[in-house]
Amino acid sequence: RPPGVWPRVCACLETVCRRGLEIEVFRKPAGTDHDRVAVHDLGAAVVVALADGAGGLANARRAAERAVEAARGIALAPARLSELDATLQREGGETTLVALACERSRDGLLAVRDVSVGDSRAWAILGPGNVAALTEGQSRKRLGSGLTRAQTFACTGARRVILASDGVL
Repeated sequence: RPPGVWPRVCACLETVCRRGLEIEVFRKPAGTDHDRVAVHDLGAAVVVALADGAGGLANARRAAERAVEAARGIALAPARLSELDATLQREGGETTLVALACERSRDGLLAVRDVSVGDSRAWAILGPGNVAALTEGQSRKRLGSGLTRAQTFACTGARRVILASDGVL
């Protein structure tokens, strides 16, 4: 890594712990951007969402806030993403979104379901040297653009999950 990058990233790390699930979220420092993080405990699953509002647009921060709140339903029903896309388009804001629904399986590992759009990223650590790029190949069109196409996937056997907004890593 280039000099100076690691301390900036460390300052942006949040570890989300709910019911024994540990998920690391890297984002830009609070107050310097439009990144938003939310955790929704749904009983059977914990939904962790990361959204990065598109800078330069008037409602970028509000778009990110709406996206992480809506993630509770979107992670479990990805078809709802098109509704949010249309709403944000009317309001004039755009954002990325990664929403993970995580459950601990009987063997103690994580089962992850995800929906994502934009250029924020997620990875699952499956074991030493075994990393799954969960958001690889996703559409880079942001929510609110009217062009959103969600990527969904499922992953089992994760030991840890990492989320990052664009520009952090």
